[in-house]
Amino acid sequence: MISIKDKKLKKLISLISSELSSDQRYQTFINHGPLEINAFSITFLASFHGLGGQNSVYIKIPKYIFYDKSIDFLSPISSSDRKLADNEIKSLQYLSICWNKSHQVSFVNHLVYIHEYNAIVTEQVFGSLLFEDYRQSDLLKKYKEPNSDPVMNGLCNFGKSLKLFHEKSSVSSIFKAQDVINKFDNYSIFLKSLGVSSKYLKSFFDIFIQFADYECHTLTANNLKGIDIRQIFNIDGRNLCVIDPGKLSSGYIEIDLARFIVTCRIIYWGTLRAFIRHTPHHSYEEKFLNAYFGADYSNSSILNILILKEFFKQWKVIHSALSRRKWPFFIKYLVKKLYIDPFFKRQISKELRELTKCR
Repeated sequence: MISIKDKKLKKLISLISSELSSDQRYQTFINHGPLEINAFSITFLASFHGLGGQNSVYIKIPKYIFYDKSIDFLSPISSSDRKLADNEIKSLQYLSICWNKSHQVSFVNHLVYIHEYNAIVTEQVFGSLLFEDYRQSDLLKKYKEPNSDPVMNGLCNFGKSLKLFHEKSSVSSIFKAQDVINKFDNYSIFLKSLGVSSKYLKSFFDIFIQFADYECHTLTANNLKGIDIRQIFNIDGRNLCVIDPGKLSSGYIEIDLARFIVTCRIIYWGTLRAFIRHTPHHSYEEKFLNAYFGADYSNSSILNILILKEFFKQWKVIHSALSRRKWPFFIKYLVKKLYIDPFFKRQISKELRELTKCR
């Protein structure tokens, strides 16, 4: 007997096949891969026979799951789920026109959207995940020549590409540190409620509050809320492809830079190296920033402040994820005290020292 899930999945595949019927690459459905349930989506691959032989598409169903095992492929689609999909599609459509590909960095091509299932269909991207290559490159860094490292070159190209993207919408602006103070307060309240040391948070704010009146000239531009090293594929050692830009928004250009840098600094998250608070060598980050700003780049207080905000945000997200795990209290407590909190305290304290140097 065919299950309800199999029937619904079969119908989704049929709708995708119908929508792609005019594309010669996807003429005859062959099979589909297993469903993968992630924090904010359900994904799987589907293969077709057509022009050029076998071709595949990537199906993503945006869904607020966040470790809730009761939410799956059969769960109703909420308005929040629809908003996730709408934001991603609008971003991909905008980027298909406004992203400059001259530096061998592109975004995945959106094909169709199946409204009934909230399913985004894109071309399949073939390659390795850049953050995994990044880890390997970092571990072998002392044996490599910088100019021959594809990860270094990829970060350089991404920095140049992001710069060109920002320039299309940039306008002069004034950065005001006070604008982000409330976000720090909110993160702090949340973290304290989950047992993060009040003493540590107070010591942080005693120093950080000195920058509350800091203002500086900068630029605002269209930002990519999903900018993340973990969303980039290394296609062939030369070309990069980004699969999820997230929602487009307007903000300081340093917001995108801070988001990306923090995702690079936590590439060892979930490994034993994070347990000893290991982060990648600073030269990778410098390569990215020098490509974006130019060789005369110097340390920026704006970037320091926004990197701190991103670390607090990631700290909150990871604590939220842990709270949803069906683990014994004692295990959760040990993970917090021995793994999560020491890692983020060290990263935040290090960045705070860099910020104070700029004063």
